[in-house]
Amino acid sequence: MYKDYKPIIKKCFFIPQSEILKRRIESRKIQFFSAAIKMWKPVGDDYVLMGDKEVFDNESFNSVEDVVSFRIGEETDYIVLDVYRADNCREIYFENRCLSRKKESIIDIPLILKHKFYIRTIDDNGVKRTEPGANVMLDYTSFSSIWNIARLSKTVKEDGIRYYLYTFKHKQDIGRHALQISIKQKDIYQFYYWSGDIDDEPVKLTTTFDENLNCLIVPLDKLEGKSQGIIFQSLKETTPPNYVVPYYPNNINWQYLADRMYNDDTIVKAMRIAAEHHVYFSQFYQLHRLFHAYDNGKELVNIVIKYLRTFNKKEDFLSMHRFANEFSFEWIALPWMNWTKVCKAEQDRILVEKLFRSNPRIVSPIEKTSLDLILERYWSLPKPQFWNFQRKKILKQKQ
Repeated sequence: MYKDYKPIIKKCFFIPQSEILKRRIESRKIQFFSAAIKMWKPVGDDYVLMGDKEVFDNESFNSVEDVVSFRIGEETDYIVLDVYRADNCREIYFENRCLSRKKESIIDIPLILKHKFYIRTIDDNGVKRTEPGANVMLDYTSFSSIWNIARLSKTVKEDGIRYYLYTFKHKQDIGRHALQISIKQKDIYQFYYWSGDIDDEPVKLTTTFDENLNCLIVPLDKLEGKSQGIIFQSLKETTPPNYVVPYYPNNINWQYLADRMYNDDTIVKAMRIAAEHHVYFSQFYQLHRLFHAYDNGKELVNIVIKYLRTFNKKEDFLSMHRFANEFSFEWIALPWMNWTKVCKAEQDRILVEKLFRSNPRIVSPIEKTSLDLILERYWSLPKPQFWNFQRKKILKQKQ
């Protein structure tokens, strides 16, 4: 039965129990010790061989790999072993581009672009990637200037990182229209003008780079003689590593704009523009009016329902949570009666439940389960009975 049977023999590689390699982070070398390893070869061309069993981890600002891969075994039969990089540094990356790799350096990060950065630490413990702000409570409330769009220069510091809302890159001796930006970055800074009127759409501006002044020139003529309007940097198509403070007319009347009775459509449009261009909501003064009315959040509920009836994709719900985070409140924390009074239609209630469930701060299973229990009875809760102290007093007197 087994007359013609021929066994198949395959080689099996295993790692010896004794130490076979050492990461020497100070000299940036990876050394192999085991004599049992007959062949080892680093995968890739970014590493410099130093001897029979030693490799130098070549410094490269373009290298984002966390490991060096080695072929161990024989030329035709081998295994691939991944070894953490041999270095001692802290690198700050913006969209996979290294901006700094010195532990003592200071990097400025705009809060609106924080999610585009990451920190890579390489040391004796291996390689670790962290998001900026992981060690501090950092949100828009960390900047006291968020409620005053005329003063926006406050920064918040964390180990080697300085966070800010806006950067002032204007060349003082020329004017606020001239930005100190390198010629390599001239195409990634894009600006739009919006008049603030419901019938107007944001208009993309044509900027020019003055090589003699080494500045990017932003045309501000559309703001001349105006009492409202804004020129803002857009992040819709490009993401430069800085965010420039917006431009307003020189003769702008802040109190007038804060108190002006904008209609709901204008406010919804300002929210849509901020969400579409991925920029701060707070730089649009139309939205500040929502927080000048002491109505316990009634107008906020009205506005968000009107917004979500038209814009209700996943990114739209996330934009509304960014809006809430920026102005320091939570949608689900607004009074229950405001939601029930506005949301009579079933479709509106579905939108509200999606809004509550899409909160990026609700991540743990316990939190999600608790939210499910709340929403099961959210629309059928009995109307709260407010105690009438004056009526109680009259009844007591009659007795």
